[in-house]
Amino acid sequence: MVGGGALLLALCLLLPGCARKQADNVQEVVYWTGWSGHEFEIQRQLVAQFNRTHPRVRVHLLSQFGNSGYQKVRIAFAGGATPDLMSTVWADELPSYAMRGVLTPLDDYLKRAGRDVNREYTPGVSRMLQIDGHVYALAVTTNTNFIAYNRRIFREVGLDPARPPQTIAELDEAARRCTRYDQKGNFLR
Repeated sequence: MVGGGALLLALCLLLPGCARKQADNVQEVVYWTGWSGHEFEIQRQLVAQFNRTHPRVRVHLLSQFGNSGYQKVRIAFAGGATPDLMSTVWADELPSYAMRGVLTPLDDYLKRAGRDVNREYTPGVSRMLQIDGHVYALAVTTNTNFIAYNRRIFREVGLDPARPPQTIAELDEAARRCTRYDQKGNFLR
């Protein structure tokens, strides 16, 4: 549900700058997502909840799942007919879109919302979201291809360094125990 919360937060954060006004003075937001299945259903439910609780805004959720969906995103950028929000751009495509000026920097929106990607994300993810010092995206999820762990840190926090986590619950507990913040709440490890 964390990803869903991030979706709603992103919608609230970005609406003032990207919505289209309809005749009845309701702001319309077109949101393309690359998700399908369970994740799409959760987004559909969250958007419905958002629409019920924000009567002056109407979010239209459209799935662009699959290879043809991603091709549609590229065509939309090329033709200038993009949605207001999307979660259909891969991180490796972000720099080319940002450098061509087809994305809106999020810096001012984030500042007004009191958000800082350098504090909220790990260094690698926050760098991925920024091009030439400007934030162009927010991450709802990240993909993990492998998991590495530091045996010294496991020993330090009382975990068995010879036995990596075997379940999601164990992984979550190990992450909780190994994560460290400074006194101001900044992520250290």
